[in-house]
Amino acid sequence: MTKISEATFNELQEVFNKAVEEAFGAGVKEGREGSQSTVDEPVIKSPNQQRAELNLRAREFVESKYLRGNFGTEKVIHGYHGHNTVEFIVNREKNTVVALLRLAYGWTGKVEGKGIAKCIPGDVFNEWIGKAIALARAMEIDIPEEFTDAVQPDEVVQGVIIKFSEGSRYEITEVVGESDAGIDYVFRNLVTGNDGIKAGYMNLLSNASIIDDTNAEYSS
Repeated sequence: MTKISEATFNELQEVFNKAVEEAFGAGVKEGREGSQSTVDEPVIKSPNQQRAELNLRAREFVESKYLRGNFGTEKVIHGYHGHNTVEFIVNREKNTVVALLRLAYGWTGKVEGKGIAKCIPGDVFNEWIGKAIALARAMEIDIPEEFTDAVQPDEVVQGVIIKFSEGSRYEITEVVGESDAGIDYVFRNLVTGNDGIKAGYMNLLSNASIIDDTNAEYSS
């Protein structure tokens, strides 16, 4: 090995460059490993989990428009022409929600604002999402896109309403669990009123479709 005192300039330069490269490489490796250990993996939520959060935000949106206090105990909407009560007309068979803003506190009850929300074919109806859209239209304010472009549920849970054919309406009153036939569900026929229908399906959505998830009991 050549002594430092006897090394030429080029030899010293080569030793210096090698030391810098080794130090830089070690630093890059350490930084890469450190970043990998500190960055959390993104949480991927299922459509049902996203739908549950959306339903909650729709409720909060509607409630955020109400005022109480100096106006008495009556809940009123503020932001159109003074203070108004709101009347929601929900038609779950036609998949529509209407919001009517009426003059409050002993006035004529004249309608000061009106908004309509209608679920498009293929989308799942939800009363609270409909109320949020209809109220925003009645108040003439911007509608959050998450409500108009709502994520759709993709798994049957207790509380949803499904249909097997046009005009049929069945409420899932219980998800019993797996059996030899698949997964057992208890249905309530909302058209005839019959209850206690039970059948096994591996994948219910291959035979039916969800049409209403207003009362869905989504897990977190």
